[in-house]
Amino acid sequence: MNILQEVAGDVVVQKVNLKRATYSEAKNLKNNLNKDFNDGMRKIVIDLSQCKYMDSSFLGVLVQALKNFSKDGGKIRLAGVQPEVAVLLDITGMHRVFTLFKTKEDAIASFKD
Repeated sequence: MNILQEVAGDVVVQKVNLKRATYSEAKNLKNNLNKDFNDGMRKIVIDLSQCKYMDSSFLGVLVQALKNFSKDGGKIRLAGVQPEVAVLLDITGMHRVFTLFKTKEDAIASFKD
């Protein structure tokens, strides 16, 4: 499984266990996030600590999920963003849209504030 899910209290962590996050894996993440949304989960961390490359389709899934969750009071945080992925977020302006954290633990803790 390329995208692993773990639950920490009321926070769901989607760990992207991939070096390259592309179109073929985007569907898995989309399905996981849709299930989380339908299950009433509203605090999501996307752990990108293993991901060195992300294409536009994968980023599109993240952006669409952020829109869906935000409309219903939910929040999505990105954790462990690697330098290569950070460049994509900078170029697209998404670094201003998503809240970024160094580690998934920091992202999880941020929901307690």
